[in-house]
Amino acid sequence: MENLQDTKVIKKAHWKEAFTEFVKLLWHPAPTWQKKMVRWYSPKQLLRTASEVFISSILGRHADRRSIEASNRPPKYFDFSGIKDDALPPAPKEGYRITREARKIVLPTESNALWIDYVSDLGDGWDSTFAIANQLSQERFPIKLPNGDVESLHRGNILIFGGDEVYPTAVREEYQNRLVIPYQMAFSQIPTNQPFLFALPGNHDWYDSLSAFIEFFGDYEKSDFADGRWCAPQNRSYFALQLPHGWWIFGIDVQLQSDLDYWQFKYFKKIVEERMQPGDRVVFCCAEPYWMYNKMFASSQKKYEKSNLKMLVDFIDPHNELNETDNSIPDKSKHIAVFLAGDLHHYYRVWNRKNNDLNITAGGGGAFLHPTHGAAGKAFRGKEYSTSCYPEKSTSWLLGLKNIFFLPYNPTFGIITGVLYVLFAWFFVASLGESGFSRILTKRGDLLTLQTPLLIASLYNPFLSFLIFAIMLGFILFTYTEHNNPIFRWIGGSLHGLGHIVAALFTCVLGYATYLSVKPADATDVFHQLPAMAFAALVIFLGGWAVGSCLVGIYLLISLNVFGQHTTAAFSSLRIEGWKNFLRLKLDLETGTLTIYPIGIRRPPHRKEWEMQFSSRPDLPDHFALKNGGQIEAELIDGPIELTPVKHGKNGLEVSFP
Repeated sequence: MENLQDTKVIKKAHWKEAFTEFVKLLWHPAPTWQKKMVRWYSPKQLLRTASEVFISSILGRHADRRSIEASNRPPKYFDFSGIKDDALPPAPKEGYRITREARKIVLPTESNALWIDYVSDLGDGWDSTFAIANQLSQERFPIKLPNGDVESLHRGNILIFGGDEVYPTAVREEYQNRLVIPYQMAFSQIPTNQPFLFALPGNHDWYDSLSAFIEFFGDYEKSDFADGRWCAPQNRSYFALQLPHGWWIFGIDVQLQSDLDYWQFKYFKKIVEERMQPGDRVVFCCAEPYWMYNKMFASSQKKYEKSNLKMLVDFIDPHNELNETDNSIPDKSKHIAVFLAGDLHHYYRVWNRKNNDLNITAGGGGAFLHPTHGAAGKAFRGKEYSTSCYPEKSTSWLLGLKNIFFLPYNPTFGIITGVLYVLFAWFFVASLGESGFSRILTKRGDLLTLQTPLLIASLYNPFLSFLIFAIMLGFILFTYTEHNNPIFRWIGGSLHGLGHIVAALFTCVLGYATYLSVKPADATDVFHQLPAMAFAALVIFLGGWAVGSCLVGIYLLISLNVFGQHTTAAFSSLRIEGWKNFLRLKLDLETGTLTIYPIGIRRPPHRKEWEMQFSSRPDLPDHFALKNGGQIEAELIDGPIELTPVKHGKNGLEVSFP
């Protein structure tokens, strides 16, 4: 009997434990550090983003952290070329000095090449961020080339974060959960030969005036990232790397104003003048693809023409396509070989056949997908341009249709429209008066035909006329358009605003009809009418929550898929985790050829597809792996693109594609 009783107790304990775990699973479906994609349309996030942008814009304009860092720490650049000190040009005797810091790299024994990984727009949802980090962590992985051959790509000796390392805003906790932990768990074993990490801040990193960014990437005393998995030696938010065979990497910090500060410009100018040799080539990394924005936004082009950024590009390479100057290049001049950027969360490569300029947007490190159709897809249409994108424009267009399901994708956004519809109904009924409103309802009992007489009646009321005018003007002014399209702004904004006004009137009439049907017949004072009024307000709120959200989704769908507008707004609502990408660069140490391999991951595995594999070997730590021995399906999405130095030719390079 005692054994039987013990068995019952054990079974009861197991059931209790199982039930507890089930409850935990319901309330905590994943560890707190396995973050979901940011819900950009939640009211809390919208308010937080607006406040962060406003505050950081003011502080960034009047208290630039880059100038503070320049005054506190001497500038330096990092020499990975292996050349001797006496082979360098002598340092200036006076004035602004840049310290050279030589760095050694242990190369793969079977590969006489230097490998560099470039990834941008990283720390968002766990699934997409960890998938990219896991692929980057592989010591090598095979990739199928267009000709059918298979090439093994080695892990980068240098890793470059190209901007926007965390979302939604720069908070230490977000950096830790959305960036550091995924990369720690992907790189479970601290490598013997510590690779190097350099990072550029994007606009999201600047929302706290770069405080958290400096702590994670610019703390030269600590000089490591993710518990020593990388050496992070930079001491500013920008950097210059000298590579073998006359190659350089420039990392540019454009802050929130899309421009360089004085000290940063001086830093790069000095390197170009005193450290670069004739014929050297630059991989120009920037947090924003300004070559794309200059085509998409008229205001961006005007701003760029007056910027220090343009001055630097002109100073390095006065014959690049962005300057639209003569392309007869002197053989021994310095060149910008390729422009790399993120900020747009897709892959988009543009090669100008005429000027031999190569621009690559690769912002697929983990953040929500940006469309490749719309304004971006129309930016480079001339015959002189060769373009490639990931996902394809047709696929991107089909993904845009998902905005028809805006409500289930963004269920909390309707709180905003619901509250606004209730306020509109309150103002409307209060202004017309209950007798006036009832009179219109009596004459026109059909809900579908009441909007016109209500609108006409509101025109005779000064307050309602002003309210409707203010709503329409607000939608027009806040209709953000690419290509600075005033026609779309006025027509699209007006129709969008009118749609919400008509929908608000419909819910107002529905709510008022509900109020009349539930109001007690003997209710003579406000106190007895409150339950009926509250129920009517609830009906209006629910109508505004559903109808208002659906209208926003339809507006975004039409704006993007028909008119090519609202590229960010229309895809941030969908939080698409797929079609991620990064770049793997190979610098051949014999020939000096730089090869770019754009790598894509169409479907990042879901967090439930991973499991912890425990190891009994001291040299192999516990690590995450896909269940049943699965592998992430990585693919070559373009190229490979070969940049071969030549003595004669535009930009001193021969750009070749398969």
